[in-house]
Amino acid sequence: MRFQGEKCVRGWLVLALAVAAGAGCFFLGLKTLWSGALASTEVIPPGTALLIRLARPFNSENAKLGERFAASLVASLPVKGTAVIPPGTRVEGRCIAVRKGEGKDRPGYLRLALSGLRDSQGHLWPIETTTVSLWGKMHSRPASMENGEVAKPPAAANPEPVSETPDERREAVVTPQEILTFVLLKSAVSVGGR
Repeated sequence: MRFQGEKCVRGWLVLALAVAAGAGCFFLGLKTLWSGALASTEVIPPGTALLIRLARPFNSENAKLGERFAASLVASLPVKGTAVIPPGTRVEGRCIAVRKGEGKDRPGYLRLALSGLRDSQGHLWPIETTTVSLWGKMHSRPASMENGEVAKPPAAANPEPVSETPDERREAVVTPQEILTFVLLKSAVSVGGR
């Protein structure tokens, strides 16, 4: 009886070793495939300029702190090396500071940063960039005269009523027609697709 019990234990031991060896080969194969995929990617060096266009208008009146925005890459300008991100690559960013315009002397303000690049499969590759700050326009102040009086503008022949339009609210606005430039602060992986 003892001999048959040893055979059973050896059988289980051989089976366990075979399963462990198979699992090891499987994970080694996965690791080889994964490292091959990483080896084929290119690294974008810090200092590379990313020129982008937003997908939709963004303004200080409606934006929220932390709000994400979508954009597309117009061009990338590497400082060294040849790794380039293809034009049209989808870009993600976020609003890191915002203030609505308040009155004539306090224009709206936006500060934006890029947070990631999307590859053709939709994966987000995180990036760290400089920020872009945008200010709304201030109403021009009248020039003061030497004696402290405020100079009056010349009277118009046909004065028009003054109405405040959204543009005159002096919000910071970015439209899809504008190109914004951000610079990579850390190396990034090239996404290689749209």
